[in-house]
Amino acid sequence: MPKAEITIGADPEFFVVNEMDMELVTALDLVEGTKEKPLPLGSLPKEYNFHRDNVMIELGIPPTPDPYTFTDSINTAMMYANSRLQEKSDIGESFAIYRNIASWEFADVELADPRAQEFGCEPDQDAYEGGQERVAPGNVLGNWRTAGGHVHIGSDQGFNCPNFIVALLCDAYIGVGGPNEPAADPEASHMWYRRPGIYRDKPYGIEYRSPCNFWTFNNNQTFRTAARAKAVGAYCANTNATKIRKMIESIDWVYVRNKIMGGENNAELNHKHRNTIRELRAYGGE
Repeated sequence: MPKAEITIGADPEFFVVNEMDMELVTALDLVEGTKEKPLPLGSLPKEYNFHRDNVMIELGIPPTPDPYTFTDSINTAMMYANSRLQEKSDIGESFAIYRNIASWEFADVELADPRAQEFGCEPDQDAYEGGQERVAPGNVLGNWRTAGGHVHIGSDQGFNCPNFIVALLCDAYIGVGGPNEPAADPEASHMWYRRPGIYRDKPYGIEYRSPCNFWTFNNNQTFRTAARAKAVGAYCANTNATKIRKMIESIDWVYVRNKIMGGENNAELNHKHRNTIRELRAYGGE
């Protein structure tokens, strides 16, 4: 059987800044569109889109098998989104995506609009609970808002393991050693958002929902995240179930979760982990 074709995509969220005074603003009156009805980004193919998600702007890009194209698509989507935000600017204003922050605490008055209290959509799943469904509990963040950097992985032949295993291996390779901002308020944010092992089943594969948008902050991080996502998909689609199970059993999952949650950096444990997942790393992303 030929090797599976793996595709990668993403729908990162961003805060909006007024570049005239470098103050963050809500996107409530600057960004139209909804998750159900996103808007196209100019004349780009229809898979490029944007919409408002709570007080942020969320972008969508086309799926691709190529990490280089993935990286270019993120940059292209941000460029077109900035053009749309500029159209909303008036005298003394210059609105743009703020690429350098993944969490922010807004003032009460900025969140008084009911739209700023809309959280969650479809339920997602916890890989560490075998794929158990999680239903959004509402606002667990108070006035903090966090910008997600969800990554999508698809396979035209499916995976040789359950989807929750794919999500665990995303933690082991994308989450560990990847760019990830510790939550500004860990007790609140990590209670629900940016927890390790969070994903959602998709018809084509999975949406890995644990990362924040840190990986979008420069091209090297974007490319590495895309390459590692593709490697996880390729490994799970082209490796037999017995080998996958053996790797899962050999990984130190306490170490993985601690690393993602901003735990202490331990060179010995880092080296051990890299050696444990060497077969996965062989698929790319280094």
